[in-house]
Amino acid sequence: MKVSINRLINPTLSLSVIVFGITIIIWGIVFLLSDVNPSHTSESTLSLMLDNLLESNLLQNIVVFLISALNALLILQLNNRFTIIRTRTFMPVIIYLLLISVWKETHDLVSLHFTLSLIIGSFFVFFNMFRNKEATEQAFLGSFFIGVGSLFIEPIILIIPVCWLGFIALQCLSLRTWLASMIGTLSPWILYFAVRYFIEPDLNWVYDLVGGFELGLTINFNETVHLIYLISIILVFAIGFVGLMSNLQGDSLHTRAKISFQLLLFLFSFIFSLIFKNMYLEFMLIVALTGSILMAHPLTLKPRGFYAYLFYIFVLINLTYLMTNVYLKIK
Repeated sequence: MKVSINRLINPTLSLSVIVFGITIIIWGIVFLLSDVNPSHTSESTLSLMLDNLLESNLLQNIVVFLISALNALLILQLNNRFTIIRTRTFMPVIIYLLLISVWKETHDLVSLHFTLSLIIGSFFVFFNMFRNKEATEQAFLGSFFIGVGSLFIEPIILIIPVCWLGFIALQCLSLRTWLASMIGTLSPWILYFAVRYFIEPDLNWVYDLVGGFELGLTINFNETVHLIYLISIILVFAIGFVGLMSNLQGDSLHTRAKISFQLLLFLFSFIFSLIFKNMYLEFMLIVALTGSILMAHPLTLKPRGFYAYLFYIFVLINLTYLMTNVYLKIK
């Protein structure tokens, strides 16, 4: 009898509650073993204001968990609405929540997860642009969401050119949609500059805006545990993407376009996470977002045998990473 993950693809209400319950337990374990003082990866004024608004580390963890749960449900609704995977599935939620739960460095960074919510919101808008080169309103609004997110995490603005490549995949790129996207991206920044200039007319703060774009290798090769975990996850995703590509022939054109859009963001976000110093977590959250959807595709459509084993290996890798961190912290 082949191993199957069908029950996880379409879980009952009680099983769904159990999944969220396990996430809470993992989150609690990570919180109890985490440092008291939160770390800030972004130095933008709005990011620091949002992260410092909640002074308690416990309160920050609770808010981030609630935002993460909301993002997981938005991912679920994104698939249900646009049929990125040609059936209803809970698998993207499971993958996303598992990744976020064990990534302890992100648990007290409210601005990161809030920005991710804005990026998911932009997907809801962009995916309505398929084969519509007159979709200026959607191009403006989706880019506006990302532009607002870049006020908190400045390098996030780099995914806008990637989205333009996604417009090509969606067959909706035109001069009109490109200009609308540009205006949508710049609009929150124009408002921000106007307000900030009114408050601080000396303009010394302008030099701080480019701090997040500092180039530098983000991987510390001395962190053996993290390096092994990263390589293992990359291998699992790579194997899963082979199955994804083999399934694409059975998908419709609009589904392939949306998968191509997600794949572009996954690849470029991973590259950005490696080359921008101190921006690893910001872009890895986008990797987790897009990767959970892409990885869920072959797992959902081939739930028995090899890909079922691959899913359990993925779970084992994450739990092993968690327990190793627990052991090292206690030691």
